[in-house]
Amino acid sequence: MPAEQRGQAYRTGSGWGVRYYAADGARRRAGGFATRSLALAHYRDVIRPALARTRRVGAELDPRRLTLAQLVVAYLDAHATRVEPQTIRTLRECLKRALEA
Repeated sequence: MPAEQRGQAYRTGSGWGVRYYAADGARRRAGGFATRSLALAHYRDVIRPALARTRRVGAELDPRRLTLAQLVVAYLDAHATRVEPQTIRTLRECLKRALEA
């Protein structure tokens, strides 16, 4: 079993950021924090739970039998780790018509 990641704080020109590996293996960053502690707290409180949800959703779904609703949930959960909440609301609104059909 691989080690659990904790996020890595790094210095930016205007403060601190945190980098981590997303569920798809891509390296991601989040920045704009005043202190190192705030950057790591953001990872602990926001990013890590979202990554855990993404892994659970992906593990319980059989890729050969996914419904559109399951795909939308998995996509929004994975996407929520790196965008603003307003973006997720907009995407959910845009995808609503497809789900209703």
